[in-house]
Amino acid sequence: MPVFAYQVENDQRIRSKGTIAGESARQARSELREQGWKVLALNEVQPRIAQPIPIPFWGRTSSARVAAFTGELSTLLAVGVPLVESLDTLVRQNRGRFRMCVMQVRDKLAGGTSLAAAMAEHPRTFDELCVSLVEVGENTGRLDYALDCIAKYKRRSSEL
Repeated sequence: MPVFAYQVENDQRIRSKGTIAGESARQARSELREQGWKVLALNEVQPRIAQPIPIPFWGRTSSARVAAFTGELSTLLAVGVPLVESLDTLVRQNRGRFRMCVMQVRDKLAGGTSLAAAMAEHPRTFDELCVSLVEVGENTGRLDYALDCIAKYKRRSSEL
């Protein structure tokens, strides 16, 4: 239902401002008149659209952090927790820039994007190999196994 900003005046010339919801400008104006107001101005208020928060990345996310994330996600999926709920759990467990990244991946996933495509939007966190393996895991139905392989690879590479 549209919202209208109004400016009104009563019989004693006391002015008032506010907003009112109505099916149309005509209905909103009629409602204000029924309350005893003389309508001076009535304009539809455009809703504000929430803009995504840009996440500044000054460097790459460590392999150890990505390894921990993919390992935990693999475990949650292996025990039967749905993917979006698993990501919700991991959002609560992380902090800072990485948390914002996981939150954006979760939001994209909830919006219908594949996990691989959502991760590909964060190249400083999830490299090309990681995204490709996730895509293969999604296509084969073995996402938990693919994530486990990524976790093992990332742990080994961070040890080196």
